[in-house]
Amino acid sequence: MRTPSLGRQLVRFILLINAGIVILFVSVIAPSFDRIGTLGDRLEDTERMLLLYREKTHDVKKTQESVAEISKEAETYAGAVISKGDELALITRLEALAKEHRITQQLNARLVSPARNEQPYYEFSFKNTGLFHDQLNYLRALEQLPQYLVIPSLEWQAGAQKNVGNAAAPPVTVTFHAIVYAAPLE
Repeated sequence: MRTPSLGRQLVRFILLINAGIVILFVSVIAPSFDRIGTLGDRLEDTERMLLLYREKTHDVKKTQESVAEISKEAETYAGAVISKGDELALITRLEALAKEHRITQQLNARLVSPARNEQPYYEFSFKNTGLFHDQLNYLRALEQLPQYLVIPSLEWQAGAQKNVGNAAAPPVTVTFHAIVYAAPLE
């Protein structure tokens, strides 16, 4: 038997190496590329999921901050309505304010229970008589009360001339209605 020539041996050796490289590529490297592609897809999915969770967490934090702000704001309005049984204390306070500001006051109050889903309220009817600047001071004092008095309009009437000290100052009569919302009835 004859030994193949050096050129043929070299060609066989190169073909053998190439065949080994192809087998190596097909059995190891190609599946690795598939795994790398799959891992890349999984990483993208994980990244999308993390971004979604981050957005949700951010929304939750914003909501918590909003709740804290709203709770703080709600505390300031806690005294804005009167509870059942507190109307007498408010009437007493209104009469004391009138006396403090030298106002003669006629005051009537009634509870209005509107339709089912509406807020009940007290309607106060005022007829106050006194000097103009005392009336203004009384109205300013009403603004300082913790309850919100909703006054849609004021009716002013000048009274008869009256001497006060050295200057003549006529009394003024102010007639108005005010609404104070009540805590829901249970």
